[in-house]
Amino acid sequence: EPSCAGGLQPPSKPARGLVANAGDNMNFNHGPLRIFSGNAHSQLAQDIAAQMGVPLSDATVERFKCGEVNVVINESVRDCDVFVIQPTCNGGAGPQENFMELLIMLDAIRRGAANRVTAVMPLYGYARQSSKEKSRSPITARLVTDLLQVAGANRVLTIELHISQIQGFASYPI
Repeated sequence: EPSCAGGLQPPSKPARGLVANAGDNMNFNHGPLRIFSGNAHSQLAQDIAAQMGVPLSDATVERFKCGEVNVVINESVRDCDVFVIQPTCNGGAGPQENFMELLIMLDAIRRGAANRVTAVMPLYGYARQSSKEKSRSPITARLVTDLLQVAGANRVLTIELHISQIQGFASYPI
C-alpha cells in the first residue's frame, strides 16, 4: 500500500484564506494533507477540498443492517496531516449518529498512523450542555471533548462553541 509521502502534487493555483502557503507545498511539518468526510455534509467537505486544491480522500462510511456505523479508510494516512469534516448538528440522521460516525472515523485514521488528526465540526454538538443544570445531570460538552480525544483527535476546528468554557475542557486545541 503506498504511503502518503509523495502522492500529492501542489494545486495549479494556491488556496486563498484557509491555509497559508497551501499552494506552495502540500508537505507541511505534519505531513501531506488529507481531507475526509462523513455523511453529515459531504458537499461542505468537497467544497473545502476544492478550495484547498486537494482531492477529497477516499473513505467508505456506511451502516450495517443492524444500524452500526462501518468505516473503511481506503487510502494510506500514514504520516499525514488529516482533517475529518463532519458536522454534528446538521439534521438528517441527528447529532448522535453524526457524532458516532466522526468518532469511528477518527479512530480508524488514528489506527492508520496519521501524524496529526483534526476534527472539523462547524457546530460543536452538545455544546449547550456545558454545565450542570441540577444535581445528577451530565456535563455532556465535557464528555464530547473527552470522547474526541480518546478517538484520536489532536485538534478540533469549530466555528460555534456556544460558550467559550468548552475550550477549558480539553487538553488539546479547540
